[in-house]
Amino acid sequence: MLEAALSKWVALQPFSFPPQNDLILAEQGARRIIIDSEWGPAMPYDRYVPLKGRPAAIAAIPDVQGWPELAEALRVLNDPLTAVETCGCAVGIGEDRKSDAPTFVESYVDLFFSQSELRLGPTNSIRLAAHALGSVEGCESWWAQVLICLQKLKGITTNDHWSLTVRVRNNGRSEAEARELWAKTFTTMSLALAAFRIE
Repeated sequence: MLEAALSKWVALQPFSFPPQNDLILAEQGARRIIIDSEWGPAMPYDRYVPLKGRPAAIAAIPDVQGWPELAEALRVLNDPLTAVETCGCAVGIGEDRKSDAPTFVESYVDLFFSQSELRLGPTNSIRLAAHALGSVEGCESWWAQVLICLQKLKGITTNDHWSLTVRVRNNGRSEAEARELWAKTFTTMSLALAAFRIE
């Protein structure tokens, strides 16, 4: 996916953000990288809680209550040794009655590179996205869908700082199964994102 996404990015030049519609950079099965038609989070924003190297702050975030898998992912992603940090998250349960697996768990995590120079332009974010998606190849076989949206951050002086929104959705035949499968996908993705390094 990396080669396809980078080639598509080059082909889009000159490029002006935001695009009129979401632009697909690469897609394989139920995994997709897009350039979002919406801006990323305005940094800092009212509810923003810096978590990098502050694991004790995670427990106070309303979105993690009842979701230890999300809390653990935030701890892993915001470890001082990772290249990234998070700036927003949510998770919830829904119903899709048209599906053979009608219950789903859906989540998102906003994150960006901690070092400002790594956020300049989308290339490093594309590499991170492709690396993470490689960890869940074939995820459609367990009813998972993973979408990574590349966005520009608001509130940054140069306006060329990029972030990612990682969206994971997993269906299941019951709430318990949907949650178990979502946890599998979400945890695998989180570990891959945390392990990424710029070579």
